[in-house]
Amino acid sequence: MYFAADAGQSTTYLPLIIAAVGILGTLAASVLTQWMNSRRDTKQWVRQKQLQDERFEREREQEALRWERERGERREQWQREDTARLHQERLSAYQTLLASFDTAIKDLKRLAMNAHWGILDVEDQFDKAFAAESILEEPVARVEIIGSPTIVSATKDCVTTLNQYARMIVWISPEPDAESEKKSKGHQETLALLRSQLVSLRNEIRSDIGSEIKSAKRPI
Repeated sequence: MYFAADAGQSTTYLPLIIAAVGILGTLAASVLTQWMNSRRDTKQWVRQKQLQDERFEREREQEALRWERERGERREQWQREDTARLHQERLSAYQTLLASFDTAIKDLKRLAMNAHWGILDVEDQFDKAFAAESILEEPVARVEIIGSPTIVSATKDCVTTLNQYARMIVWISPEPDAESEKKSKGHQETLALLRSQLVSLRNEIRSDIGSEIKSAKRPI
């Protein structure tokens, strides 16, 4: 009887056990499926984030390169504009300088002729010589600011010789003696030196700006 009862109870519990196992299996499968889906989703999110970060990094690098390229192009454009502006400013300054030298030398040559003939007294000669030298003050100052070092140096040499020429003219005497003839010869030699220096200055200017400058209609 006991065996029969045990067999009956086993038969009764067996479906329950099978059902419980089935439920547990289903739950386990569901949990496992959710875990695997969650793991796959996590990996996919990480991968997408990695790809997104890489894309953002590439875009950032491309933007930085584009900005650097544009900044370089603007810098080159500004340099070209500055170079062109400096070239025009130097061209104008050099033209004014050479024209001023021409005017000053013509005035001094006229002063030398008047001094030779005794038309002016010494005080007037001083005033006119100073006026001729003053013609160069502003043009020379401008060249010293924007001119190339070579042009500035050559300009100073010309100014020094012109000032020397002007001071020699002041002491020209109309009296035909040996001393006056010696001084006359000296100021002619100084004028020749000045002309030679102005030729060198013009050549230096041509090299600096790459073109010829017209300063006077006739050579001094």
